[in-house]
Amino acid sequence: MRSAFVITALAGCFLYLAPQLDAQFNTRPQVFDLLSETGLNGSRLGVSLRDIDADRANIIKLGDPRGVEVDGVQDGSPAAQAGIRKGDVLLTYNGESIMGAQQLVRLVQETPRDRKVRIECWREGNVSTLTVTTGAPRPMSYPSEGELELLKLRGLAMAQSIPRPELIWRTPQFGIECEPLESQLAEFFGVKHGVLVRSVVKDSPAAKAGLRAGDVITEIDKHLVSDPRDLTSYIRTERRSFGPVALEVTRAHNILLLKVTLAQDEQQ
Repeated sequence: MRSAFVITALAGCFLYLAPQLDAQFNTRPQVFDLLSETGLNGSRLGVSLRDIDADRANIIKLGDPRGVEVDGVQDGSPAAQAGIRKGDVLLTYNGESIMGAQQLVRLVQETPRDRKVRIECWREGNVSTLTVTTGAPRPMSYPSEGELELLKLRGLAMAQSIPRPELIWRTPQFGIECEPLESQLAEFFGVKHGVLVRSVVKDSPAAKAGLRAGDVITEIDKHLVSDPRDLTSYIRTERRSFGPVALEVTRAHNILLLKVTLAQDEQQ
């Protein structure tokens, strides 16, 4: 069974020109808006988010960097109705730890509208659980003629504001979606190499072994992993016998060893 990768513009229709341009013009921080285009499946919370690094966690007295910070809440949105406020830190979404803004965008997109979801929220040192009813996607807005003229005057090429596609690898043998780590993300997770697990299929070999979204796989059977292809290449060409494979995983800066029985081995 071959691994396949898909090119997906994560939140591509959410991260429209305005948030990125405003960030460069220093009128507001660059954020991820949980909005989606009419016609797409998925939901809307009505918040804008920013990732949290160690410096930001220290400023807001969060401790270790975790979750995502709410940068703004739309009036009357599902988030506003649930009591989410600007400055809150969202920690979990229906029990799944939130590792970053892009991950939360994906989780909300995968949630049908009008579903009740539990969000664990940190606010000024206290943690509470809020129930949010997801809303319907909102139509995507386009810049006005005046805004386009402003872009020209600023000398900013429109192409620079187009959302960047990212490569997400699907590995059916394990039942995960993963991506290579860039240097800044590797530093954030406390590793020198590895692949980031973006999602784990329910009841898959990875799920049964305890692998979670947000884990970083650094080794497979003592072989270094720096790219998703390292996982599939090892299974296809270097693995010598059936049986569980050992994955070295970094989770919350702790190293774990997980034994995964692959789907193809379960059928033997």
